Amino acid sequence: AYPIEALERIQRNSLPRFWSALYQQRPAPEEGDYFKADWFRTYDALPPRSEMQVYGGSDYAVTADGGDYTVHAVVGLDADGRMYLLDIWRRQAASDVWVEAFCDLVKEWKPIGWAEEKGQIASGVGPLIDVRSRARQAFVHREAFPTRGDKAIRAQSIRGRVALDGLYVPRNA
Repeated sequence: AYPIEALERIQRNSLPRFWSALYQQRPAPEEGDYFKADWFRTYDALPPRSEMQVYGGSDYAVTADGGDYTVHAVVGLDADGRMYLLDIWRRQAASDVWVEAFCDLVKEWKPIGWAEEKGQIASGVGPLIDVRSRARQAFVHREAFPTRGDKAIRAQSIRGRVALDGLYVPRNA
């Protein structure tokens, strides 16, 4: 058993996730460790689509029901640079299912560009995405970025952006 003073000192000098995981038996603190709840703002109505620049991005997983989720997200930036979450698709699914979901999102939102990770997944499924995009006329410039570090490191830039300017999400999301 630790004296209260020692625990208070440990808590003050620890990162929230370490304190929560090691001393509270919770891997992440209740208020969130990486993205804070107050960084997210809600909206009832979007700015006009004609006044937003729309982008998409994907985190692919290749094994259906394998634990990892494929996620496609679409965001829009208004004239003042506010970022809105427009759409999100997240599922444990086989690649043929999420490729069709990707095409659906591209056709609906007509993004300027789409970000994805370089590597085996994009290389292996890239030709299928190309074929289905052409067949469905779901055209968008896809740009693959190298994978560097773990997810926390890769999320640093968006974390900073959301911390400074917020992310607007639908009120009932």
